[in-house]
Amino acid sequence: MDDIALISGEERLTYRALDDAIGRTASALLHLGLSRGDRVATWMGKTGLACIMPLAAARAGLVHVPINPVLKHAQAAHILADSGARLLVANKARLDSLGPGDLADAVAVALEEWQDGEEGLSLSSNDPGELVALLAVDVPDPVLRVRVRRKRAVEAHRHRDRFVVGDLPPARVGQRHDIP
Repeated sequence: MDDIALISGEERLTYRALDDAIGRTASALLHLGLSRGDRVATWMGKTGLACIMPLAAARAGLVHVPINPVLKHAQAAHILADSGARLLVANKARLDSLGPGDLADAVAVALEEWQDGEEGLSLSSNDPGELVALLAVDVPDPVLRVRVRRKRAVEAHRHRDRFVVGDLPPARVGQRHDIP
């Protein structure tokens, strides 16, 4: 438990500290008024919180919606609307790039103002079959393009109520798979 589990910049977290951070982040999400199954979007670079948020969302019974930090505001707005996200955590510069209506139904919290909860949420007893993440690729293009770096890739079907994962046949880098 005292081995290093996460290194983010100068920050180093042991497994115990990472578990505590996940619990405090999960607690903070619930204190923002989110309910089981709500979508939590993050649009940020490689930070400690970017690593912790998917795990914290799952612990709190929420669904994490990561938005690639290289996407522009129009693409991020599309993901927010399409996913039904209720919360967006992003840095101030990204939030400032969004126009009126781009947040859809989401409330924005600036990464620079994020505060973890005082007490951590204990380990989850959620059903492991529950949805924990929605992934978007090539938004708003409805065709999923898979760039395969290994022999196999993950097939993702976008659906608001579930995330289906399966193997694609072996492919080469740049090969295109059209998924209905």
